[in-house]
Amino acid sequence: MRATALPAALALALAPAAARANPLDMYGFLSRSTALGGAVTADVGDVSAGYYNPAGLARLRSFRAELGYLYTSPSLNTDGRDNHVDSTRGFVGGLVAPGRIFRLPFAFGLAVHVPDDRLSQVRALPQTQPRWELYSVRLQRLYIAASLAISPWRWLRLGGGLVFMASTRGGFDISGR
Repeated sequence: MRATALPAALALALAPAAARANPLDMYGFLSRSTALGGAVTADVGDVSAGYYNPAGLARLRSFRAELGYLYTSPSLNTDGRDNHVDSTRGFVGGLVAPGRIFRLPFAFGLAVHVPDDRLSQVRALPQTQPRWELYSVRLQRLYIAASLAISPWRWLRLGGGLVFMASTRGGFDISGR
């Protein structure tokens, strides 16, 4: 049984998943990582580790809770005409609870982005209107991540987590006679 469990677990871990973008990909998670342009994967030392690199949670030695507010208002024009791109706004934050398990540094983290405007939106644009995919309606998305990290040696940190992001898929069907 064990001989088949390892290949099955490895295949599951390496299976590709569809990419999903969110406001945190565009603008960053909390103020420090936003100010650094998101270049914090190797140097996370705050709650944003739950988003950028869960292994970084093991660096923290005391409980942390952070809350912020994200607001952006893009101004995109084509030939002098406003493209009416929506603003992005919502609460971002999280917490980290470090401790020890069998004398090894361990941490649990929770990271969230909760839009305060809407959780879902559908928009059909005229074919002649430009579409700004990076700034469009998908930036109104709920994001929740729970992460765990452990540091078996001072030079090694391991982390992982589970992420929920609200879907923006939809469909439209008309039938009749």
